[in-house]
Amino acid sequence: MAGSPPSATPQNDFARLEPRVKYVSEAAIRKQWKKLPASSHAPAREAIILAKEQSGSRKGETTADKATDDFVKDVANRLLERLPRIPFPPGTDERYFDYEAILDRASKLEEQFTSNTHSANLLRAQIAKEEELLRQDEQEVTRLEQGLKDNELIRKEQARSLHPIARTLGESSSGVDLTAQTSGIKSDIHLSELFQDEDLQPVLIQLLSHLDSIDENTEHIREVKRMIDATTTNLDVLEAVHVHIPSAT
Repeated sequence: MAGSPPSATPQNDFARLEPRVKYVSEAAIRKQWKKLPASSHAPAREAIILAKEQSGSRKGETTADKATDDFVKDVANRLLERLPRIPFPPGTDERYFDYEAILDRASKLEEQFTSNTHSANLLRAQIAKEEELLRQDEQEVTRLEQGLKDNELIRKEQARSLHPIARTLGESSSGVDLTAQTSGIKSDIHLSELFQDEDLQPVLIQLLSHLDSIDENTEHIREVKRMIDATTTNLDVLEAVHVHIPSAT
């Protein structure tokens, strides 16, 4: 049994350039395009002659190939005759007709493209990382906001269960001053209102007794402090007088 013939290689396996057509208005050609400088004539002629020679170097040409070669040679001859008068796009110089220079420029562009591609990939990775951090921050903000709302609800629930007097203390900007600065106890809340609560009476009586005891025990300390302050003042006066009295010569 004869084997099946090998399948033809698909044309898609080869790299191909897509045709591109760019239309330029005649007005743009007249205004913007310029003739080649004299220094570019020789490289341009060499490029055209090389293309002309390559067109006739194939072997085993068919009739169609020969017709194509004749057409290329005819176009090349016309270009060589009209080269000094042909306008070219802005920026065209001898570099565009130097094959080695074109290869070198293409190599540099490929290196630049590779570097730019690598940089773009790094930037994409960094952007993805920053977006992930932003997402985490947004989740944290949402969690904190929810926690704040929960704490506010808990505070309101606790405020409802507080004793009316304790609620008054919480709403007031100043509470009870339990520090005995002078003889007696100063309070921003009337004790008569506190004593109206039977549950608080024993605690208040014990607290007042304790404060009275503290006041009595610290009385001698306050007296000593007054004496120290008076002595310090006298010493300061004596020192000032001594400084201003001139010494005897």
